[in-house]
Amino acid sequence: MRGAAWIALALAGLLANGVALGWFARPVPPDLERLAGRSFGELTALEPIPLAPEGLGEVPPERSLFHAYRGPGGAEGVMFAAYYLEDRRWSGRPHPVEVCFAADGWTPGARRVLRAPSGARYHSSELERSGRRIRLVHWIQRPGALPGEGFWEGVRGRLRGAGSLRRDVLSVYWEFELAEAPADAVLVGACEALREAVEALWR
Repeated sequence: MRGAAWIALALAGLLANGVALGWFARPVPPDLERLAGRSFGELTALEPIPLAPEGLGEVPPERSLFHAYRGPGGAEGVMFAAYYLEDRRWSGRPHPVEVCFAADGWTPGARRVLRAPSGARYHSSELERSGRRIRLVHWIQRPGALPGEGFWEGVRGRLRGAGSLRRDVLSVYWEFELAEAPADAVLVGACEALREAVEALWR
């Protein structure tokens, strides 16, 4: 019995190391530039926004896209997507976007979860700085998985195929002025359309 337990432990360790080293499934960096100029749901694309490398932090993403958008009511906002080859749990990369904003002096406010018909869950956060209030809708996306999946859903996802063992991730957020932000349904529709477009780039 003790021998079987050691074998099981060794196999679990081999699987964990194999996933970490990419033995089972290599990352597929998405060509984020193919998303430039595309509208998502009711959010209309305006123009890409240049972003200096030093603006991406000490450990920048491997790929990124910063783009301006207009909502159905005329409000203008931005979308930022950052791709990482590995979800490095111990380094905290990528971390929730509120951490970046808090480090830049923003004070967090109300938070909610927006549920999509697909089962995906997107996070809505309000932040304030110097009298300015903004709304972020954000998520972390993994290949073949829905944003916000719980632990057991994630386990089942890993059993669906080798692609679910990949560790590359995409961190995405929409940002609008709070008073002018599009309605929840509009933002969820845009999130779903963008999520599906990224999934298509990963295939």
